Amino acid sequence: MYYEAKNLALSNGRQYHLAAILLRKGRVVKIGENTSKTHPRFQRQYSDGTWASHMHAEMNVLRFAEPGDEIEVIRFKKCDHTMTMARPCPLCMNHLRAAGIKRVRYTNWDGEWEEISL
Repeated sequence: MYYEAKNLALSNGRQYHLAAILLRKGRVVKIGENTSKTHPRFQRQYSDGTWASHMHAEMNVLRFAEPGDEIEVIRFKKCDHTMTMARPCPLCMNHLRAAGIKRVRYTNWDGEWEEISL
C-alpha cells in the first residue's frame, strides 16, 4: 500500500510529493495525489502572479469517502524520498470533519506517524 502511494506521489512531478490513502475498515479504498486536473473554481493566484488550479491529495480521495472512513497522508522529500511533514491544511481538515472521517494519520517532520481523531 505505501509502496503504491510513494510511487504515485513521486511520479506527479509537482513540488510537493503527497499521497493520501483512504481506508474503510482497514482496507484501501483509494490512493490519491496532489493534482492540477481540477475544476476551474479551484484556481488561485500565487504570490508571483501566476494562476493555477490544484487539488490537495486529501480532497482528491475525499470524493470516495463515507462517514467512519480513515485517511493517511504521506509526503516525500524530492531529494532523498524520505517521509516528511504531511499534516492536512485547515481547509482540508474542515472538509474531512464534514465528511465524517473519524481518524487522520499523517507523517511529521521526522517521518514518523501522528494521529488526529475527529
